[in-house]
Amino acid sequence: MIAAILLFGIISYFIWKKTECIKSDYQPIAIRRLFYLPITQFIFCFCFCLFSFIFDGDLPKDEINQFVEEHELIGDLSSALLGLDLSSDQITMYMITENLHSKATYILIGSAIMMLVQIVGSYSQKIDKLIIEGVAAVHTFCIFYIGNLLGEAFDFMLSQMGTIKLINAISEDSSSTMWGIVAVWFIPFHYLYHFVLEKYYQNSIMN
Repeated sequence: MIAAILLFGIISYFIWKKTECIKSDYQPIAIRRLFYLPITQFIFCFCFCLFSFIFDGDLPKDEINQFVEEHELIGDLSSALLGLDLSSDQITMYMITENLHSKATYILIGSAIMMLVQIVGSYSQKIDKLIIEGVAAVHTFCIFYIGNLLGEAFDFMLSQMGTIKLINAISEDSSSTMWGIVAVWFIPFHYLYHFVLEKYYQNSIMN
């Protein structure tokens, strides 16, 4: 978490310096800068969706899971006396995986459409810059959403292992995978994107 905060601070400082350069530079904005954010968003979204499709939902089983499957009485006693279910819930895992694949399909298609809207709309200036920024914000939210779904599915898969169940029963829940938090790092780039769009649209009006 500390490393993520430090990285976010470094990115924010870098973007702030870039923004100051844009404000003080009276030259027309380079058109390629319009493409940086939407293409990067699509790449991240594509990677998360690809990982989601690769995720097959088969639960890994350790020695404890196998032992409980071979000795059902031990599993029943553990559930009755300790309230600890050491068996793996494969059905729920398949349902989570199916939902993940379905959402990943829609988000991947939506990400491609939003990337085209951001690039074509801003380049041609046929779409208002505020709408472009709104689409960019939704694009980032989609990255956050699919990242969280993927992280939750991965956490559930690990939590079904007997060893992890015992560790969680002794100590606090150790599951903390939040892949969607990567989308937070896009916030400084949205700040820069705002000034890039504003200067590009202003230059076109002046010309």
